[in-house]
Amino acid sequence: MAETMDSPWRLHLTSSVVIQLDILHGKQAVLAAWAEDGSVFYYDLQTGKELGKSKFALPKTDDFGDEAWKQFLPTLKGSKGVVLPRIRAKGGQVWTADNGLTAVIYRGGARLTHLTAADGKAKPYGFDVTPLALAVDPQTYTAAALDAEGALLVAKPDGTVKTVQLGLAPQLDLTASVKIARGAGRIALTDGVVLLVTDGAGGRLATRELSYACGLLALSQDGTRVLTYDSDSAVLRVYQADDLTLTHQRFVSDLMTTARTVKLFDDEVRPSNRAALSALTCDGLEHIAFAIMGHVCAASLEHLKLKNMSMIVPQAVAEAAPPVIAPSKPLPPAPVSKKASAAKAANKPASKPAAKAAKPAPVAPIPSPPAPLPLAGRGEKDEGKAPVPVVPAPVSPPPAPVPVEARGVQDKSQ
Repeated sequence: MAETMDSPWRLHLTSSVVIQLDILHGKQAVLAAWAEDGSVFYYDLQTGKELGKSKFALPKTDDFGDEAWKQFLPTLKGSKGVVLPRIRAKGGQVWTADNGLTAVIYRGGARLTHLTAADGKAKPYGFDVTPLALAVDPQTYTAAALDAEGALLVAKPDGTVKTVQLGLAPQLDLTASVKIARGAGRIALTDGVVLLVTDGAGGRLATRELSYACGLLALSQDGTRVLTYDSDSAVLRVYQADDLTLTHQRFVSDLMTTARTVKLFDDEVRPSNRAALSALTCDGLEHIAFAIMGHVCAASLEHLKLKNMSMIVPQAVAEAAPPVIAPSKPLPPAPVSKKASAAKAANKPASKPAAKAAKPAPVAPIPSPPAPLPLAGRGEKDEGKAPVPVVPAPVSPPPAPVPVEARGVQDKSQ
């Protein structure tokens, strides 16, 4: 059974950017946070307690048979002797096998190198194009990549390369990402607006069109969970990998606010609400972690679960099922008058109450007819005729006042 946290925790790690997070499982669950300079800091995943740090620098030589590489691979271990699955340092990336003696090295471009430290044998493999996004399974050395055309590329050290068209369309203003589970059984990828899960050969398992821009993507090592970062609304979402059903979601700001503070270099140092996430990870045991610049926060899925999923902002409402609200008691029937009840019993329509007489509306005065317009002013053409002079209408004097006694009596003498 997975051990859960009592509450989320957060800390301010560095003034630079945290570029990678890894959850390492051994005798003790450890969170490894990578800085830009190749430094990695280790923390107890449950409590946030600091456990130590390391710093790595890749050998400068590209001769992988050199003694420097033979000595380098066995040192790729973190706290408590756990092998680090992925090394990010200046000059490239290294994915390390569990035995710590075999690795896949990537220094940019389209090619990777499979290296065995024991005999110094290096075998290049990879793609024909430089990928937009790349992930490697350190157990099988399978490399999964997304190219500029939206195709999934799957390469293995034996030289086989498979290209799968899945209908993705990467764009410059969106983040393309690909992740591969341990054992290469699952691959998750996105072009920023469509989320896909395939098997290890690229066969489509599930597709979901997103109502937001996916800024970061993570896949648990066992391939059971997919974690995304909604860069439009700053919301974290967790999906089942089998069918991409949404199971958990919460605002990043909510987690940061409720998290227990482990360490701050400066009491005034706080991440901006507008700052985007720089790293994201999750495991198959209910844990997630993310970084905002130099801040790190860890939580469990229990802390992401909302009782009311409709609390998310409008862009994300389409991702969450709306709550169904049912009345606790049936509404009482409308009251019926005694007269209507009696009429209904006699099978007669109820008589309507007499309407009150409306007050007569005031009589508006009858306006005088307008003066006749000249011929040319009536919309007709003036074909050289003499202009008709405009004669103003005579103004009649006001009528003499009518005696009170004669008001309303017709004058028959006229």
